[in-house]
Amino acid sequence: MMNANSVPTGNLYTMSKIRILILAIVSLWCLGLHAEDGKPSFVYKTVSVLDGDTFIATDGNVTFRVRIAAMDAPEKGQPYSKMATSRLKQILMSGNVVIKPIDKGHDRYGRVLGMMFVGKEDVALTMIQAGLATYYRPSCRDYPADRGKYNYEPEKYIQAEHEARELQKNFWSGPKPTLPCRQRNRFKD
Repeated sequence: MMNANSVPTGNLYTMSKIRILILAIVSLWCLGLHAEDGKPSFVYKTVSVLDGDTFIATDGNVTFRVRIAAMDAPEKGQPYSKMATSRLKQILMSGNVVIKPIDKGHDRYGRVLGMMFVGKEDVALTMIQAGLATYYRPSCRDYPADRGKYNYEPEKYIQAEHEARELQKNFWSGPKPTLPCRQRNRFKD
């Protein structure tokens, strides 16, 4: 029997960390800052960079993983992976990170998913222009295949990749670079 001072226990009060994180992000999204385009955005600090397209951020209370939308950096072990990670760290550590969540605000791995900006710099666009990332390809198929799976307008990222490829910048300097999505698929098989 419970009295007024009892704390209820059980499944109702034992949410996983991921559910709490998603709830916190969605709550913050609802209360978020609004950018010029009217969409919510949030300002965070970078704690650490995990690879060329994923990092850990904090608002000072909650720490969470973030996946940068619109880009796909080389996987660990691929050429330019370390360079992409290093460059991303330089960009993200240079100021506050503004996150504009897209779609549900998280990916299938529970990472916050959104467009990233440091000042007015679009992080994904900068990385793609430098040849340190490709544009993100849902199901690893070139645009416009799977057009309905894009939750943003991909054209400027596709154009940036085309220009980096033409100039043979970094990732594109090799004879036949393997797209990061194809590299991941090799590990699945």
